[in-house]
Amino acid sequence: MVLEKSGFFNDFTAKKNLEIFYRYYSEEDYNFNNLLNQFNLPIDKKLSSYSKGMLQRLNIAKSLLLEKELYIYDEPFSGLDIEGISFFRKLILNLKDKNKTIIIASHIISELEKYCTSFIILSEGKIVNHNAKDNLIKQFGSIEDAYLQC
Repeated sequence: MVLEKSGFFNDFTAKKNLEIFYRYYSEEDYNFNNLLNQFNLPIDKKLSSYSKGMLQRLNIAKSLLLEKELYIYDEPFSGLDIEGISFFRKLILNLKDKNKTIIIASHIISELEKYCTSFIILSEGKIVNHNAKDNLIKQFGSIEDAYLQC
């Protein structure tokens, strides 16, 4: 799960933060350097020197440490640059190819339309519509219009 607040330790490096999280769940070896390189993140810099986008990429990387059936991302595009968004998009498509369930909470509908198959539209904390993307487009013309009309 990737939440808006990461819970990282700013005085530690990215690698040390990942190790702390991972060791809580597993004793097995893990190639943290390889994961950090995939996300184009420095291995030995303290997080206090990271930008918001770098912290978000680290947060997303952390979600991959433990292979699960369900991945939840809350506003995953926050702070990401174009390269980061593109990388996240590929990551989601890769998880979909592995038949993983992915839930993304976001206000960036145009990005979600590229790979989401169904949508839940909330208003004041309540579900006002839950439907397949194709059904929403058929009924409202677009996902954005579905959101605006619900």
